[in-house]
Amino acid sequence: MVTLDKQLILRIAKSRDIYETPELNETLFLHQLCITCISPLLEYHQIEFLSLEQNSLTSMCGISQFPNLRYLKLDHNLLTCVCLDPFPRLEQFHASHNSITRLDFSTKNENLKILKLCHNKLSMIPDVSNLESLEVLDVSRNIIHELALDRLRRPSSLKQLYLSPNPFISSVRNYRKSLLAHLACMSIHLTYLDTSFVTEEESAIAQSPMNEIEIRKKFALGRKNELERRVSDFYDLHLMYDERGEKICAEIREADCD
Repeated sequence: MVTLDKQLILRIAKSRDIYETPELNETLFLHQLCITCISPLLEYHQIEFLSLEQNSLTSMCGISQFPNLRYLKLDHNLLTCVCLDPFPRLEQFHASHNSITRLDFSTKNENLKILKLCHNKLSMIPDVSNLESLEVLDVSRNIIHELALDRLRRPSSLKQLYLSPNPFISSVRNYRKSLLAHLACMSIHLTYLDTSFVTEEESAIAQSPMNEIEIRKKFALGRKNELERRVSDFYDLHLMYDERGEKICAEIREADCD
């Protein structure tokens, strides 16, 4: 067992760019130290950036003593449950590659923008209705069997959503189009879904699914016009270089004659 205490921090201070005076630190990089538990570190209460990835933590006990955290990275540990209530200032939370089955978040948070929980054991999409500023949610590669979109009902700020692969995907007909349409009804307009950007055409169809044929025709015409414009520009450019080439050749011939 390895306990994270002040002595451990001082021992690795030079190799991790950590000040020996606790109050001077705003960041702590404590990854790959085989840490299993955390002792009281009240002198480091001002820490805003904490990296504890690739350790052996089984719970978040001890991390709540850092209430000023804005960035918390716990990837590649042994966590089964995470609670974000003690961190009202948190902007990014990364806890991928654990064994998390539950995310607890009962209080509102106006700051959290990025929540990454891929490669875990979540059976449902986390209820993020209290995360009013959430922009990125990654719950890909879990064991989610049900598409419970009501758990996304509040954060209209959501722009990037990663759900695939999860078991429920195969049961949803026209998954991508259906999901974008459902989210549009909730005033959520994504710019990125799973592995690719959400195109303007997809977004328009999601907001007006009854007019899909007309929308597709409109975008097809737009692509055709754009292609014709590019071909025309290329042709004009080709002619310009041909004329310039002929002029240069003529000048060379005149110079040879002289």
